Amino acid sequence: MLWKGFTGLLAAVLVWGLVGMEWNWIASSTLAEVIASQTGEEPFVLSGTMRLLDIQGGCWVLETAEGKRFQLDGTPEQLHTLRRDGARVTIYAVKAPDRYGTCMIGTWVKVIQIMGTG
Repeated sequence: MLWKGFTGLLAAVLVWGLVGMEWNWIASSTLAEVIASQTGEEPFVLSGTMRLLDIQGGCWVLETAEGKRFQLDGTPEQLHTLRRDGARVTIYAVKAPDRYGTCMIGTWVKVIQIMGTG
């Protein structure tokens, strides 16, 4: 009973700011609202297949079922986990309009969380 009360209180009262180096208390916010307030971008779920393209010495992209391509920015650990040619992945991400690279073959997004790989 104590655990149920604790989790309810934790879920209802505060969300700890997760993006960036600052720790912020945000009252009554969802994770999406916290991310949007700190990045200026709305987060979204993105699913597709990881592809290593033979361009500029090798470019990694996430390709959706619709054929849209996304270049990923994230922590070294996140990118290492995702970079498997042919892997099906689902990520939580935000647009990264200030990011660019040599490949220039897709929209840049910043990985917030890896939701699944396979």
